[in-house]
Amino acid sequence: VYIDYDVRRAILKFNKTNGDFRIQVTDYSEYNTEANGWTGANDRLNADIITGKIPDIISLNGLNVRNFINKGILTDIYALIDASETASREDYLPEILAAGETNGKLYSFLPSFYVQTVAAKKSIVGDRTGWTLDDLNGILRSLPAGTQSFSMMTRTDILNLCYQQAMDQFIDWDAGKCDFGENFAKLLEFVKTFPEEIDWDKIYVDESSYMDMQNAYKQDKAILQQAYVGGYRAIRDFSEQFGAEVTFVGFPTESGNGSSLIANGMDFGISARSSNKQVCFDFLAGLVQTEPNFLQSSGYFYGGFSISKAYMDKVREYELTPLRERPGYIPEDYDGGILRDRLVKYASTSSVVAVPAPVPEPDYSNGDDQLGYGPDGTMTKGEYEAGFALTQAEVDAVDRLIASAKRFYSEDTEVSNIILEEAAEFFSGRKTALDVANMIQSRVSLYVSENS
Repeated sequence: VYIDYDVRRAILKFNKTNGDFRIQVTDYSEYNTEANGWTGANDRLNADIITGKIPDIISLNGLNVRNFINKGILTDIYALIDASETASREDYLPEILAAGETNGKLYSFLPSFYVQTVAAKKSIVGDRTGWTLDDLNGILRSLPAGTQSFSMMTRTDILNLCYQQAMDQFIDWDAGKCDFGENFAKLLEFVKTFPEEIDWDKIYVDESSYMDMQNAYKQDKAILQQAYVGGYRAIRDFSEQFGAEVTFVGFPTESGNGSSLIANGMDFGISARSSNKQVCFDFLAGLVQTEPNFLQSSGYFYGGFSISKAYMDKVREYELTPLRERPGYIPEDYDGGILRDRLVKYASTSSVVAVPAPVPEPDYSNGDDQLGYGPDGTMTKGEYEAGFALTQAEVDAVDRLIASAKRFYSEDTEVSNIILEEAAEFFSGRKTALDVANMIQSRVSLYVSENS
């Protein structure tokens, strides 16, 4: 459903260079019509696959992968990695492979990824990568009255986010069972504290409301921020937004695993019925980025995460390197001729650690050093450059976040619709939270039993 640009380009390259095979694409996005709604494409793709119209390679984004696994539709990609002549398990981050496992087998392959989590001040929540709803409520009780958990989120927003992050806690697809009980009722009570709607027009018209929203985290009016972490520099960006050191604590869940991995682009499965499984995997392995493009970044590399160990090792080293020592960095005071020589030197070597042409020491004696860098507008250009590289502690914190994300993000529109429909009964006051949880238990249990 929609084709990622990089994948499309890789398909074109494959079809031009492979003499024995061609990849033929079917894009189901045409079924996302006004009549079918935004789920029309996935509904049609699901229906085709279940009735036997199965492609060799399936883009799994937005699909119920567990359902496909239970029906034997997907193949174990571990077997294909082990049989590959060009790739091995040692090439990839083991924590990412482990997060995609089901009963020791790997059915989902994502070449690049980001982590969906929650950022918070370390001084408030401590240095942790997981917690429960009881932990959060305990912290909120210790803070001044009126302190929000999340800022500018509606009941629907927070219910969807918390439920999706805790899906494995409530549904066991392998066993075909559900557990929507007191813990889910507790979640509903928490969600009810959020507004039903937000008047965004008022916020963006009223300057004081807009500034309150911008400064909520620095002033501790709100303590949690939904975070999509797709690179190591994200931890510095969130620390600047909060005005203090942050930790990625995740969404509150009973299991304490409130962060999840999401494909940065497309997530793939390979059909168990395909007669060309190894060719399919070799194509997918070719989508994994192993060489960061530092030379084109002018020293400010913002590339995402790859499952390649080699790629991530190089990015870590780069982020710890002082700005003026980075491959491709273009200082403001650089002479054009020296710059051209330096870029030619880098372009002529395959290594990103080659020694560059000498970089002249910065001259800040012209009085033009106070250029407003930094969150408060007082950082000098020299201070900005000196402090731009990440610290080892920041890099380690992001690595801990990646390791803490034990699952791939997945969604099921049918389950989500049931939860939203029944939760409205509690929010309106017509039913208690426990009554609603029991009704969801009944309805989702029936759905799971029919699709396990």
